[in-house]
Amino acid sequence: MSTDPLDGPTRRSRLARPAAPARRALAAAWRRKVVAGAADLTATVGARSCLVVAARPGDEVLGCGATIARKRAAGTEVDVVVVTDGRHLRPSRVLRPAEIAARLAVEAVDAGAMLGVGPAHLHLLGFEEGTLGRCRPELATVLGKLVRQLAPDEVLLPSADERDEERRAVHAVACRAVAESGIDLGAAAYHLDAWADPPAGLLAGGARHQVVRAERFRYLQQAALGRYRTRTANPTGELAWRTLSTLAVALLTGAEDISRPLSAEQLAARTEMPAGRRRSRGLPSRRQSGELVDTFDEPVARAEVLGSVASSGARRRGVDAEGTLSVVGGRLRLDHLRQPGWGRQGIAYGPFERQAGLAFAARVVSSHHNAHSLPGPRSPRALLSELRRTGPGRHLFRPGHEDNLLVGFHPQESPGEPTATGNAFVVHAAGAVNGELRAGVAGGHAPLVSGLAELAVTYVVVLRERGATYYVSGPEGAAGLGPWPSMRPVAVDVRDDAPVLFAGVHQAVHAESHYELASAVEEVRVAEVQIGGAGSLRRWGAGALAADTFVGFGALAASAAEVGGTWTSRATGFVRTSRGISPEGYGAAAGGAPEGRGAAEGGPAEGERAEGEGAAADVHLPEPAGLVHVLVRTSATPAETAWAGLHWRGDGTGGNGWRARVWRDRAELAVATDGRWQVVAEGPAHLPAAHESSLQVTDDGRTMGVLLDGRLLFDGWVADERHASGRVVGVLCRGADTVLGGFEAHGRQVPLPPGLGVTAPWDQRGERVVLGDDFEGSVGDLAVVERPGAPSWACSLGPGAIDLTGEGTARARADRHQPNPGRTLYTLAWDAPGFADLEVDMLPPGTARSQGHGSRGGLVFWQDADNYLVLNVWLDDSPTHDGSAVSLFLRSAGQEREANALWVNVGRAVTWGRRCRLGAASDGEHVMVRLDGEPVLYRRVSDVYDGADRLRIERVGLALNREWGDDTGTTFLAFLARAPGVGR
Repeated sequence: MSTDPLDGPTRRSRLARPAAPARRALAAAWRRKVVAGAADLTATVGARSCLVVAARPGDEVLGCGATIARKRAAGTEVDVVVVTDGRHLRPSRVLRPAEIAARLAVEAVDAGAMLGVGPAHLHLLGFEEGTLGRCRPELATVLGKLVRQLAPDEVLLPSADERDEERRAVHAVACRAVAESGIDLGAAAYHLDAWADPPAGLLAGGARHQVVRAERFRYLQQAALGRYRTRTANPTGELAWRTLSTLAVALLTGAEDISRPLSAEQLAARTEMPAGRRRSRGLPSRRQSGELVDTFDEPVARAEVLGSVASSGARRRGVDAEGTLSVVGGRLRLDHLRQPGWGRQGIAYGPFERQAGLAFAARVVSSHHNAHSLPGPRSPRALLSELRRTGPGRHLFRPGHEDNLLVGFHPQESPGEPTATGNAFVVHAAGAVNGELRAGVAGGHAPLVSGLAELAVTYVVVLRERGATYYVSGPEGAAGLGPWPSMRPVAVDVRDDAPVLFAGVHQAVHAESHYELASAVEEVRVAEVQIGGAGSLRRWGAGALAADTFVGFGALAASAAEVGGTWTSRATGFVRTSRGISPEGYGAAAGGAPEGRGAAEGGPAEGERAEGEGAAADVHLPEPAGLVHVLVRTSATPAETAWAGLHWRGDGTGGNGWRARVWRDRAELAVATDGRWQVVAEGPAHLPAAHESSLQVTDDGRTMGVLLDGRLLFDGWVADERHASGRVVGVLCRGADTVLGGFEAHGRQVPLPPGLGVTAPWDQRGERVVLGDDFEGSVGDLAVVERPGAPSWACSLGPGAIDLTGEGTARARADRHQPNPGRTLYTLAWDAPGFADLEVDMLPPGTARSQGHGSRGGLVFWQDADNYLVLNVWLDDSPTHDGSAVSLFLRSAGQEREANALWVNVGRAVTWGRRCRLGAASDGEHVMVRLDGEPVLYRRVSDVYDGADRLRIERVGLALNREWGDDTGTTFLAFLARAPGVGR
């Protein structure tokens, strides 16, 4: 049976229960009286951000739909919270309650879109209808968090005078959430069933109401209500199905929205908090403008960061569900979450209005880019419930968190998940290669960098009128990152148009399994910038070496690009149109099947001449391109032989270079050498009809990826350095109705914008060799054998040994039958305690997997037995991990916890029988680790243990560590220790 007093009679009883004329007349007369004496807020309501709280799906439209539409038309932020799922609203023998709830959820999204509220601003809490009596504490927690996160100018909630028990419960809990939020905001209650059957107390008078005239927005409200077919229609045809009464619909979608303001005393009456304790925390509800800087200069205790003041005066916003945020040592520290999940930890600033050229930069040291969590435990009852609800074809076990970090602009102050909205980087756990850097592109998360190492990464997102350009920077030599003080363009998005955004850094999970690592944000900046001397980024193509919308008239060949050089054509050319470029005279010239293959095959033959079929145009760049992008606009009925593509690393003659072509159902990657094409990769693709698709190539000179609407084609990245110095890029197309637009080509590096003012990260190197050992000498213990003129080693820790082999090497005294017995450290005296830069060449034991060998060889910075830092490679004959790693272990003040170990997965960079070089530089606080010259791991000792003292480096040397097993015989080939200053 329906629980909503707004519902009318069933079809069976409709003739027996006609609407009472007396009730209709009374309600209409009361409404006229209320309106006559109400305050008219129509002129000012559009300027105030709002949180609308509804008890069940549809109440938000009935109660204040016209107000929502008016606010959104003015560009004002509105969030809607629907508390219950409405599953028991409609008795049915055709639809199960869960199916009714699912229908209502979809209809809520459709109705919100009609009013201008996107999915990111619609919060469906999903409480089961009829259970709020026992779920009030949980609801209060959720609503309180939302109010604090959103900090709206006003909250609209159901009235306390409703006949419906669920609405009264929501009113009480929402009042408590507002009163206890500590935010000075307005609140008002809207009436629903009270209009159709007003209680006597409400008719007697009371506080003055306020109205917002619906005017033309009334039709949007009515259209939004029409989206709730489960409430307004009878989708099953059952006689017992109830729909909203015509009286309720007429009253609630009338000429105005009516609400009654709630005073601080009325709100406080629902909680134990006195009215006088409601105060402003200074959280800004209006949108920010101008430069924002936060360098975390002043310390802030745990759980007190939100609401504190950033360096430039802005208030810090976000979410801190477990009180894990603090400011210490000039950094924002994000400690380990006990319960992983989005919407639990993060800092945000804003809101900001989207404007082209507005940039957000943040340097972040994440706890672990491969951080992920296992699925949480679920009871048998919960599993059976899901089985009944979803059927046997669905997976019963929910996946854990594999996305761990979000940095950039997002429509929500505290994202509940890294959704496809907004323009932000997302770090995804990638297993043996560590992390995969992704970003919001074309409504999805596009993979941009594979093998993201554990470094201080500077993320830069520059907004456009639609979408953004993404850049990353790190220490010199880091894979996939631009070398400081430059940054690397990695992706373009041209779709997201969220008008209001928050800039922030959010984390969902730290490390893996039982490890507990902290993350750190070193600085955050927001400012309008220009990139690469190409002018203000208010221009859509600024920052690119070449860019062209392709809009215009006449031939593309010999015309100037809007940014960059002049277009040249190979084979068939293009003509500019009002929508972009199309192949010149395509229909007359090409007519039939392409050369080299039949129409059914469509692709090129092996060895086909580089000119090929279709139209092609190129532009010469001053340097090789690292990011090339074009929009492909297809017709409603594209031909099977139609394709579009990009050309890069070219030499201007068509004789050398790379190209990617995409058909409606497949894609191809090919390379040309001396004028002949060779297909490198083929795979499925989807170029939809009557659609604008984003096609882009990212290329750092060593590795390239091709993305179509944010999806990586060819099942991954392509590592190939052929023609890497080529400076010609272009577009390719075959198809009478295919149109190309939005072309842009960016370099592999651009300078960091000086307008952002991001400071340099720590990356100190030693230049003067102070100690060195090539391990020449007779056979014996390295710490015992006398070698005139050679450095004097000592075994500082451990029962194991490192022996000279007599062949110019030193080797762990171990094999696969008798591994090294635990941590062993051999050290040399060091007379520069403030800095050391170490390097060791090693040869892991064995020659291949399945021989039982493992390596734990590395380096040590030693103060004393209670304070030292160990860096080692990890190579193990493990059946569960087909890769290797570099690890960091810190012992501080006699304490060492395995849960605070740090590591970076490096794929197969370390393997059996192949020489590798491990380097590490440290000033006692910072440490930078390199593998074969490439930076892979950076940390501060205070990241490992909060408040750990700086290490005083008294000795340096070699390490054989214990890490999930022991070393079986690593060979050391050479050791160097450098200090600052000029030297060899």
